[in-house]
Amino acid sequence: MAFLGHVVSSGGARVPSIYKEVVTSCLDSPMEGVEVVVTTNTHLVEFNQGLVVRSSRLGEGAKFTKVRVLLGQMASEWWYVLEGGGTVMFLRGKSFQVDREYKNVECMEIGDFLNTGKRLVKITLADRELILTDGQTEFDLDQEWPMEINEVGAVGDVLGQRLAMAREAVVRTKAELEKTSKLVDESITELMVSCGVEEAVEMRNVEKLVGGKVKVKVEEKGLVLKGHWVRLVRGFVIFGVELETFGECGEGEVKEVELQLVTDSGVVEYKYYLVKMVKRDERIHMEKVMELGLDGVCVKGTLVAKLPFSSLNPSTSITLLASVSYNLSPNTRKLHTRTTHITLQPKDFCSDSLSPTFTPTRAIPTFLSLYLTGVREILTISTQLGSLLSLPLFLPKLNFTLTLAISGYTLDCPTSPLYLSTIMLNPLNSRQVEAIMYTKDYTHLTLLVRMLREILPADVQFMRVEEALL
Repeated sequence: MAFLGHVVSSGGARVPSIYKEVVTSCLDSPMEGVEVVVTTNTHLVEFNQGLVVRSSRLGEGAKFTKVRVLLGQMASEWWYVLEGGGTVMFLRGKSFQVDREYKNVECMEIGDFLNTGKRLVKITLADRELILTDGQTEFDLDQEWPMEINEVGAVGDVLGQRLAMAREAVVRTKAELEKTSKLVDESITELMVSCGVEEAVEMRNVEKLVGGKVKVKVEEKGLVLKGHWVRLVRGFVIFGVELETFGECGEGEVKEVELQLVTDSGVVEYKYYLVKMVKRDERIHMEKVMELGLDGVCVKGTLVAKLPFSSLNPSTSITLLASVSYNLSPNTRKLHTRTTHITLQPKDFCSDSLSPTFTPTRAIPTFLSLYLTGVREILTISTQLGSLLSLPLFLPKLNFTLTLAISGYTLDCPTSPLYLSTIMLNPLNSRQVEAIMYTKDYTHLTLLVRMLREILPADVQFMRVEEALL
């Protein structure tokens, strides 16, 4: 595309007679819908059929003797270029906004000065400084225009190569960081599991030095492992460690309780939760907590780990090594318990030793496993036309069994799709009951609610209760 030139029209025939005495410059047909545009000492005015279309105040004493139109790169971009009295002003055509204004101008030219086929304005100031602009951008006059295509391509290729190298370096560094972080975490876990507290240190040498038996008094404070259990529930191996605060509990709070768990073959994938069991309205209620106990109170809790069954090899013997670390405020030093060893044989996965049962001695670990492998919702069941006092009597018809250890009803039928679903009832009055339901997921919860509707009054309603409100 080549620039051939531009047309300048002085016009004047279509200027209304009332304005002719004050007009300093004019231009015919600057744009569609405008017959003539004129400038005065104070304003720029557009006319069409003798009527004012738009006007813009230029300021006092502005004596512009030339008005031109400069088109931008987009069809919607254009400017009125006003020249006169040593001033050049770029007035945006759509909004009449002053984009640029230059003082002490000796001369102004419009042409294709960069050989790009684009109209530009060249302004020469009184100090011989040259300015080249398209209305929006001022161009560097030291740059050779137009740029050679091969030069642009070469620069693009170099930048592309650098970008590709930078991306590759970032990906490689990110992978190395993730690998290093994983190795550090695994090393810390194995170290904390392996550094168990020794019962006695060089006791024989001490006895030789003192010449007799030494009675060692061990003062313990913090946490102690009271026992452990394992369950196989819903595709997870659930490993629980029973904890209890001991010593002078009033001297601090047990915080930042963490479980380190590895196998004899290395680190295993798992998630763990600190769970505390409380009684609420004569019912057992499980709570996930971050701390174990309050200042001055000795409490019990359970640290439970969920291991995907698919991450283990049940065809071989598996040894789990577990240690619990914690902080005992106000101390900041990390403490840890003795390491516990648990060995699982292949036959254990096929026996009843890991199966979820609700016998009196195994009900609590099983209930805790169901809580961590499913969902819990608290619903208010209400009716206006019937009574809900007989609800506990109808639950056995749905194969629910009363489990006294948890004060709830459990569906202990392996052939049922709602196997291990649990309901705890708290009657509020004859027409309203609060029910805590434990199921595998929300699909099973919906199925359980539909099944309960079969034995409840026709107008029964279920309302979800937020646990935070309890």
